[in-house]
Amino acid sequence: MALIKCPECGGQVSDKASACIHCGYPLQEIVSKSTCIINYAEQDVTDIKKYILSLSPEDQQYFAQFLQLQYGSSKTRPPISSAQYAEFHEKMGEWANTYKLTNEFAAKMILDCMAHNFEKFTFEQVRYVQPKSNSNVVRCPRCGSTSVTTEEQGYGLFGWIGASQKKNLCQKCGHKWWPGR
Repeated sequence: MALIKCPECGGQVSDKASACIHCGYPLQEIVSKSTCIINYAEQDVTDIKKYILSLSPEDQQYFAQFLQLQYGSSKTRPPISSAQYAEFHEKMGEWANTYKLTNEFAAKMILDCMAHNFEKFTFEQVRYVQPKSNSNVVRCPRCGSTSVTTEEQGYGLFGWIGASQKKNLCQKCGHKWWPGR
């Protein structure tokens, strides 16, 4: 049994319930559909579900690796032919156009669909924007994480030139950047 969010009142309800216990909203049709709230609009994602379920389990795994590569969470290309890679890329581009997302965010949205087993969830195409505040908390410009450390660059051009320069390193996504840039 999993808990879902009621679209009417926002309360937590069992996915097996026929109606929300808080407000009485009928839930059966919501649970049975493959929907996703993409950028504040409910979208039907059954075409994605049908395509992925038509793949063999091995190809589903390769498709997930392909999507991780496109989103930037992996640097490893799946061991597939160029024709299959092109097919995956075409499908992802088709869905990016359908849902008005960039290819990067379409890949992330499809990965989230797979992770949520094609049940209703919310996906927003939002890039992190650092808040304009005077706090001294360092945040990753890529993912917004505050789990940031500094590391020394190492040896410079002639051994000592540039050896004491520091770079920030995000512990969550691995992004490196120069402080203040």
